[in-house]
Amino acid sequence: MLDFYLKHTGYDYYWLIEYDVRFNGDWKNYFEFFADKDDDFISAHIGDFSGDTRWTRWKEIELVNIKLNHKMLLRSFNPICRISNRALALGHERCKLGDRGHYEVLLPTLFKYFKLKISDFGGMANIYTKADPDFSIRIIRMMNAQTNVPTVIVLHIRKKAWHCLI
Repeated sequence: MLDFYLKHTGYDYYWLIEYDVRFNGDWKNYFEFFADKDDDFISAHIGDFSGDTRWTRWKEIELVNIKLNHKMLLRSFNPICRISNRALALGHERCKLGDRGHYEVLLPTLFKYFKLKISDFGGMANIYTKADPDFSIRIIRMMNAQTNVPTVIVLHIRKKAWHCLI
């Protein structure tokens, strides 16, 4: 995503959609739903350190000139996420300074620290609001028993209309 951003800096927002996500609805409607949202980062299962202290990625983050403590850490699950231009610019500048870590902890932690606007698709985290009260997304990662490859299943729920992403 960073490579695309650096080559195409003129967009307000950038979507990351992992290769194993499938959506049986109309992608145009999906993207249009978020067009009026000004959040810098919209993702899923955003949580703090207290919610999952055993996650191995917590200890991989290193920030330059920022003394980290557990209360500062955030994580997200990003098979689908949207990141603003200013959030990507911040991430790029911080990485050039030497910040590093798994992107599902590095990005949300940086965005929290620098007070960017963060929302959770499904409102599952108590600390971040849903992108919209009538809309939620539940994202679950499962293993395919036949191929032993992770498969992402996303249920997109809006006003009792269900769509399955597999």
